[in-house]
Amino acid sequence: MDDPMVLCVDDDEAVIRSLEREFRGAPFSFVGLHSAQEGLDYLADKRVSVVVSDHRMPGMQGVEFLEAVRQRDPDTFRVMLTAYGDVETVSSAVNRAGIHRIVTKPWDRDALMQILQQGLDHARRTRARTDLPGRWLAAAYQSLCRKETTAVQSRLLRGVVLEALGPLSAAVSKVAEVERGDGMDETDRWRLEMARGKVELGVRILKALLWFSAPEASRKELTDIRAIVTHTLALYAHEIKRRGVHLHLDVNGVPALQLDRRGMAQLVANLIGNAMDAMSGAGGRIWIGASPVRCADGSSWVEVRVGDSGRGMTEAERRKAAVPFYTTKPEAAGVGLSVCKRIAQDHGGSLEIRSRGDKGTEVAVRLPAPRGDVS
Repeated sequence: MDDPMVLCVDDDEAVIRSLEREFRGAPFSFVGLHSAQEGLDYLADKRVSVVVSDHRMPGMQGVEFLEAVRQRDPDTFRVMLTAYGDVETVSSAVNRAGIHRIVTKPWDRDALMQILQQGLDHARRTRARTDLPGRWLAAAYQSLCRKETTAVQSRLLRGVVLEALGPLSAAVSKVAEVERGDGMDETDRWRLEMARGKVELGVRILKALLWFSAPEASRKELTDIRAIVTHTLALYAHEIKRRGVHLHLDVNGVPALQLDRRGMAQLVANLIGNAMDAMSGAGGRIWIGASPVRCADGSSWVEVRVGDSGRGMTEAERRKAAVPFYTTKPEAAGVGLSVCKRIAQDHGGSLEIRSRGDKGTEVAVRLPAPRGDVS
């Protein structure tokens, strides 16, 4: 196999010179070029193990260049070097060019050296696979690439959500504090309530995205579902009263279940939030129920239902409602029901959406109950 080689493309001469000094004596050959076109010309008759590219360059941008590198040789390990950490840039890099690593300027030499060594190992392993027979190996490799890309996207999404949650949560507390003060007329108070509702919606969406990007390990314990429903309803009590929504609650007579408290609280909060969002204007009904179910095969379940008297869903909307990022609401992320479905499945249960035109919508979650606890 040829000696390992690292190619770096950056229009800043100082960056190239700095990298040349830092990698002097490194266990690989280093080539520094100043434009994407020079890089493509060099790769026309050379095979390198790792390509490092600046993001913003004259002419061809870094994402386009690394996408071209990927098309020429998918086994090349691709690294984006950037001083810009915006979400759109990083998402485009991951999705279009299949970036393996993203390094921000100024870089840490030891961390960058470790990434390059990982890239050299990656290129050596992936190119060695072409000498082995069997389609199963190629399929396994493609699966690994997809998992690596998903992992990068999840880490990115989680970081952005955590950064945004702090100030938004603080804003909710500050608005509530101002609401409790005196000296506001009804118009100002209404505007403040509307602002608080928008911020709380943002917090709920971000928390759902956080769970969707990296769900925490489930920790189940014997739990009363009624306590979770009652506690979650308290978070919506003010909004339910303000909008004049009629609430019907019937969660008695169900056994305690092995549940992950945080996950189940997220599920119930998402379902109640969706029910509130489904009803425009004042009034309307929300019902929350739970009842034991025994199936013909002898299995025992507890069914938790949250319904609303909103406009309901068409059949096409109902089929896609639990698909991640599908939404019919302009201010929603479309992850609420998909998160609920994953939580239900994590508990060994299922989620069903029941809706008929303008008859409203009911979401039913079935959770397994110990045999003998359901009559």
